Amino acid sequence: MCSAPWIITWKNKPARIRTIEAHARQAEKTGAYVIRFSKFVLVSSLCLILACNDGGVTDRELDFSSEPVARGWEDVGIVPRRASSPPGLGQSRVSFAFTSEIDGASAFRHDLQGIVELFQLTGAGEPGTTGTQAAVASLERVSIGRNEKVHIHADGSSHIHKDPAVSVYAALMDFPTGGSWGARFILNNGTEDIKPFLLTFLVQDKKLISSSGSIIPESRQEIVSDSIPIATLSSANPPNPEMHSITIADALSRSQPLVISFITPAFCQSKLCGPVLEEAVNPNFLRYRESVTFIHIEPYDIASLQSGSGFQLVDIMTEWNLKTEPWVFVIGTDGKVIVGLEGITNEAELARYIDRALAN
Repeated sequence: MCSAPWIITWKNKPARIRTIEAHARQAEKTGAYVIRFSKFVLVSSLCLILACNDGGVTDRELDFSSEPVARGWEDVGIVPRRASSPPGLGQSRVSFAFTSEIDGASAFRHDLQGIVELFQLTGAGEPGTTGTQAAVASLERVSIGRNEKVHIHADGSSHIHKDPAVSVYAALMDFPTGGSWGARFILNNGTEDIKPFLLTFLVQDKKLISSSGSIIPESRQEIVSDSIPIATLSSANPPNPEMHSITIADALSRSQPLVISFITPAFCQSKLCGPVLEEAVNPNFLRYRESVTFIHIEPYDIASLQSGSGFQLVDIMTEWNLKTEPWVFVIGTDGKVIVGLEGITNEAELARYIDRALAN
């Protein structure tokens, strides 16, 4: 289950939330999901699946069939989306996005806090209509980017709002089995409780490279040399040659933690790569460069893109079995994955996992 730092707090916390958190602390080993952003261009491009129920920790079976799930979205005015690829067996970091209709348009919610209950689904139908609670995890809001907009008051005065461009809600969770799973979100918007609602998702029947504890390949990607200029290895502006100066195989022999980012700022298909590199990876590079090795890898062959030949994954993406971007991996000194962060991450979340790698 989640450790204490993951537990969200707020003023005048209801008794049922305190009860839920007590259950969370007792479990001690849970995991998380993550949403897929490789095809994410607009809010509408995210896949949705969710529903509602009455609040509180429950050991009774819930109905995760499509009709009550969809009805739950309407009841609360919130649509949940898985914000990462389907997780695999073991522990993974998973994220969700929540949107509501604001001024006639779908907009990310940046004001939520709370927990997610996990259910392994059984019963008739696909993906399964009932489930018994398997774990509980506290959700952390992870925001990136800034949107500036003018807010006009009723008296005609105005001021600038600087809101996050995108927010997801992430946690670490353990999945002992694959198949159909359900999530029950118990959230608060800072002033009032929100009626719980549901989401269904799939877990793969195998352990993935992004699962905590996975051993990474001793990859030998191209690095900067007299014959290989930095412009062929990085589309960042400006590029950082230090992140392209050592292969993963050689870095593993240093007995230092690694941060390996698969990011293409100039050719990103999700429009998240630039912000993730600039707001998450680069600040932590400046902070930890003496004790952690940072490696940046372009997911696509730059020469092919520049020649108009289209998006061609570089060999290391195939070697790691990665099909989306961006990804940021934190690797321990033993060569095993501490966490794989897909899609949105920010400076604080990445730093926390780096600290964990340094403490081991």
